[in-house]
Amino acid sequence: MARYNGGLSVAASEPITSVIDMQVYPNPVRNGRFALSYRLNKPQHVKISLVDMQGRLTTLFLNEKQSQGASTQYFNLPANTPSGMYMLQMTTASQLAQVKVVVK
Repeated sequence: MARYNGGLSVAASEPITSVIDMQVYPNPVRNGRFALSYRLNKPQHVKISLVDMQGRLTTLFLNEKQSQGASTQYFNLPANTPSGMYMLQMTTASQLAQVKVVVK
């Protein structure tokens, strides 16, 4: 099952119940710092990573158990991250959610 909702694409093996309201700001990302806000419907292991448009992992930001509810995480891009378009991915046991990110 796959759904698309205004810049957020979601692929899930079960009904979408894990990740809700995933947002990146600022977007485009300038000066390498950005925030990711999201809400989880249940406690679960979460992996947050940045991949290039060919699907290659460029940075793993988070790989840990997260509690249920709303969360905002702040990240810094590595200094050598080239300008361009990327996908920020949030992976749980049952879902992959992505949002397009522009790095300037």
